[in-house]
Amino acid sequence: MQEFFTWEENVAAHSPYDRKNTPNFKFRQYNELPPMTTRHLSILRSLLKPQTFMEYKDERTSFNFTFSNYIQPAVTCPPLRIGVANGDKECYLLFHKISVDMIKTVHGLDPHVHRFHSQLSPDSIAVPANFSQVAQVVKSTHFRACRNLSEFPFMAGVSREERASIEQLLRNALLECVQDGVYEKISSMDPIDEEILLTDDLLLQEPAKNSLLQVSGAARDWPENRGILRNTDNSIVCWLNGEDHLKLNVLEKHHDVPSTFRRFCELHTAVKHKVEASGKHFATDELFGYLSTCPSNAGLGFTCQVVLELETGRRQSDSLPQCVTSLNLILRRERRATETSELERWVLEHKRAYGVSENEAVQNIIEAIYEIVQTVANLEELPSR
Repeated sequence: MQEFFTWEENVAAHSPYDRKNTPNFKFRQYNELPPMTTRHLSILRSLLKPQTFMEYKDERTSFNFTFSNYIQPAVTCPPLRIGVANGDKECYLLFHKISVDMIKTVHGLDPHVHRFHSQLSPDSIAVPANFSQVAQVVKSTHFRACRNLSEFPFMAGVSREERASIEQLLRNALLECVQDGVYEKISSMDPIDEEILLTDDLLLQEPAKNSLLQVSGAARDWPENRGILRNTDNSIVCWLNGEDHLKLNVLEKHHDVPSTFRRFCELHTAVKHKVEASGKHFATDELFGYLSTCPSNAGLGFTCQVVLELETGRRQSDSLPQCVTSLNLILRRERRATETSELERWVLEHKRAYGVSENEAVQNIIEAIYEIVQTVANLEELPSR
């Protein structure tokens, strides 16, 4: 491993000037296939064959984001799981072979087969008549979406001036869409407000040292031109210039999943129209869907998370996750029942990025809630632990 680090230090020392460099971050230029070791754990390491490297090594996008920039995270940070950072929309197409193989590996789906299709139509959601009664177990619903602008480099490739322009454009768009919204720069947030947002996982925090954002250059100049727009009750929280240009969060602490989805759709549609009115567009591709810095967030670029509190009576509930697998959902337990409380806290999530729309994901969530409630009811017939 020491031999590799010596090689990497030499590359860093001799790489040519890059306009994206900052005093604390330098982009590399790899003229030969990086000698990654068995301690390099990224998916990229398994995909980057000598012929692939030679095919792409001199390629760069119109924003001057190079193949070396693209693979640098995997080379310089061995523990990374994925290992690439898309510096702009063009990376997905320019490095097409790796993009497709990366999507297949990360998402377990072939985008040519499981086609991307987006549908944000809350009126099309089928809500059973007794859903409000069944859904009493729902304590909160959280919808997220990450978006980038086609006309700018993404965070790993953006310059200081471009980052400032993105902040101004999106801040203005959001302030027009969220009537009670207030924009705060990360650098000047009140510590009390930070703690409140942190509790609900809504705080835009400085990335960890060995995170993709740090080792790709996406966190350069932190916290400059990063901010949060939120409304008075924090049910809408939008991040600017984090991992992507924009992250929309809609979080409501009640059981009405369809109404929260409607609110998310209205926000997304309103922001999209404001962005387009300014002559800009969300970065999308017919094959890859919404485009993100990390391939793990490409596709729908959308997640839904529902927190449930289930009264299992301290009976065997380990089998609960199996009742949602056919709906392509994940169910995980956050808190077990105890001697003093029979309530267990579970998190139900949709994360599938291809072959399903946002509407279908929410419909699956609603069906899963019914299935979970029925399964818990059946547990009553079992003896307590």
